Amino acid sequence: MTPAAPISERGVVLAACVTTGTALSMSAVSGYILDPMAADFGLDSSNTVMLKYIPSLFAIGMVFLAGVLGDRVGRRRVIILGAAGFTLGALATGLAPHLSVAVAGQSLMRASESLLSVVALALLSATVLDPQRRASAFGTLGVVKPLVYLTLPIVAGFLVTWLDWRSVTGLWVIMGGVGLIVAVRFIPRDSGDQGAGELATPLLAGVALVLIVQVLNSAGSDGLFSTPTLLRLAAAAAVVVALLAAHRRLRRPTLSFAPLRNRQAVLLFATLALIPVAALYYATYLVFQYAFGLTPLQISLIMIPAQVVGIIGAKLAGRILNTVGLTRAGVGGFASFAVVQALFLFVGPGGVALTATLMGLFNFIAVFVGVVLSKAIMDTAAPSEDGTTSSYRAASARIGDALAPLAMTALAVGTYQGSLEARAVDAGLDASIVAADAGDLVDAQRAGDEAPPPPAQDVMPVDALHEAAMLDALHAKALAGVGVAAVGGMLFFVATRRRRDDDRATTAV
Repeated sequence: MTPAAPISERGVVLAACVTTGTALSMSAVSGYILDPMAADFGLDSSNTVMLKYIPSLFAIGMVFLAGVLGDRVGRRRVIILGAAGFTLGALATGLAPHLSVAVAGQSLMRASESLLSVVALALLSATVLDPQRRASAFGTLGVVKPLVYLTLPIVAGFLVTWLDWRSVTGLWVIMGGVGLIVAVRFIPRDSGDQGAGELATPLLAGVALVLIVQVLNSAGSDGLFSTPTLLRLAAAAAVVVALLAAHRRLRRPTLSFAPLRNRQAVLLFATLALIPVAALYYATYLVFQYAFGLTPLQISLIMIPAQVVGIIGAKLAGRILNTVGLTRAGVGGFASFAVVQALFLFVGPGGVALTATLMGLFNFIAVFVGVVLSKAIMDTAAPSEDGTTSSYRAASARIGDALAPLAMTALAVGTYQGSLEARAVDAGLDASIVAADAGDLVDAQRAGDEAPPPPAQDVMPVDALHEAAMLDALHAKALAGVGVAAVGGMLFFVATRRRRDDDRATTAV
């Protein structure tokens, strides 16, 4: 039985969950307002892209600064700053008279999002130290994401449909305000606070991460050896060199490289980066729409049970960790991850019910594995470096998110195009049937997002050729996911095998 947590500890868990939910609320519903906002401002396609991608750069660039600030000046202060910035950014977006104000507001929200998510995880890790309560706390935190993605898209869809896009920003204002109140009320004043230090190293690390992500994005859109990709690669290398030089010259650099010297942590970071590559969320949305002809609203409704099951997976993760230990829980999770993805190979024409059922199983395992991985990574944190470790964890996830579109393009879209052309030729049809740009099927920034697509599109007319080609694409992505899950399981086992004695001791408590 898990021992009862002190009141202050329960308050910290609550604060970490609420502020994490605030951070996730923007990603969960931003897709609902992008097109209406662009239409309101009269944007062309290039400006619409700018509205989407410029704010995302701020989220990535703040990852390392967030962890350092949390450890140095206090996690309470940083979370309060993040919640206030999120609220102000939402207000600016909702009241924006023109594009520049909207971009500034969204950028402030994205930067605050990183402050909240990185520091909230570090706060929980540094506060909850009892092994059994710690596992339960990570399981509780894992509930937040599926809960947010279950509820907020429905609310946002209603607001956009019956009011306008600016009403959605009111939802963000409420989330930010609640996060601010909870942080002030429940986070101890002495949380973190080791004194201020230099900010050059975390800023340089953030710029380097932005450029690395841009290299991966450019490789997917322009090609690995294209001029834009090579230029970004050269810029990333230059910033990394500058970071190493600054780190060596400073007597007490605030950004620690200790997590990168920890073999266990590095293996776990690599494992985390693989998860988005194996994700089937977006590929399944494409199958629902392009193979089964469902509207985005129907897809949103079908995905509700999957998010509910994800909540259950998060809660069970804490109990299973306390029962079987970290290594067994993680290896078993990855094995199940591979099995569930292999089951997608049985999806055939008209398999809407089977696909929806498998997505529930997939989300259950994905959330479970996410909780186990987060705990494993934060368990590697040295004393007083929970924030830095949380930053490296977030950076690994960002790199995984950038790798996901590459896998999506190469496997799903590539298979779809090739299969559709071959089937068209076999049927004696003009191969120009594939002339439509299939690249539009992939969102280059968030290919593995769990949020349902906004209910603003029309149903996609489907014929037998398109349905068969899209199912081929799903099968190719699922097969690759089996391989990625197997590699992830092996990496996790190697990283945590030294903890098996600790696991047995925890289980015996």
